[in-house]
Amino acid sequence: MPPRTLTAVLVVAMFVAVAPAASAHTLSYSAARTESLLALKAHHEANEDMVSSTALLAECRRLAQHVIRCSGAVHGMNEAVGRNRLCVGVATVRFRFHSSRTPTSVVTGARCVNV
Repeated sequence: MPPRTLTAVLVVAMFVAVAPAASAHTLSYSAARTESLLALKAHHEANEDMVSSTALLAECRRLAQHVIRCSGAVHGMNEAVGRNRLCVGVATVRFRFHSSRTPTSVVTGARCVNV
């Protein structure tokens, strides 16, 4: 094999081998959006006694390679009050450990109003 061909094959092989490892711990927007929706819905259902709730996300912003913050709202019925409630909050999604592939989330800034 000519030296140029061998060099080209080695460069391509090195790029293919290194690229997946470099992005292995990057949190994807898709995973963050899914985790945020579930976290916001679970948080407001638990803290506001909401049933049949619907969660919507407004925006997501990457804070670091493994951290994404999403803001959103949850609409549902509060059985104790007997009225519809609209709650907003921010979910920060991150990998718990450097070696982790499962994201975790924390909901902050939760506020609710009757609608």
